[in-house]
Amino acid sequence: MAAPQILAGNTVLLKHAKNVPAAAQAMQKLFNDAGLPDGVFTNLFISTASTEHVLADPLVRGVALTGSERAGTSVGAAASVPGHKFL
Repeated sequence: MAAPQILAGNTVLLKHAKNVPAAAQAMQKLFNDAGLPDGVFTNLFISTASTEHVLADPLVRGVALTGSERAGTSVGAAASVPGHKFL
């Protein structure tokens, strides 16, 4: 999900499930080691409530999700802010 977005000129904020922080850190390291500028790929270690605040920000233009039905419901509700275009 991240590589095509970055190649298209977008930045990526990634909130991993709380049970896989090592995977999140490994992915960040891969992008850093590849020489990606700071801020192009960023892991967010935040709560569900904080995720809803991030999705409500007008600078966030898209969202992709792989996760539980509960997570999908929460993200779907937060992503349905009028004027936002989400995938």
